[in-house]
Amino acid sequence: MCTTGVVVAKERPDLEEQRNELVVQSADKRKLKEIEDKILEVSVPADAIHLVHSLLHIWIGRRRTLSALSLGTHQSREAS
Repeated sequence: MCTTGVVVAKERPDLEEQRNELVVQSADKRKLKEIEDKILEVSVPADAIHLVHSLLHIWIGRRRTLSALSLGTHQSREAS
């Protein structure tokens, strides 16, 4: 532990405890992500993953286009 960590641990043990909890939570999130990725690798073929990603990008693009068109129509109505 660095000098600052030692000082914090002695002067503010509550902060040191919070820091330790955050470190554990971060490690848990990383481990969960690794497990999820392994499950996907095993259960879903690469082609299917690529297809899902492509479909999501198309869907997001269409939503943005529809939002832009809707906003343009709304602004045209207000200008009239």
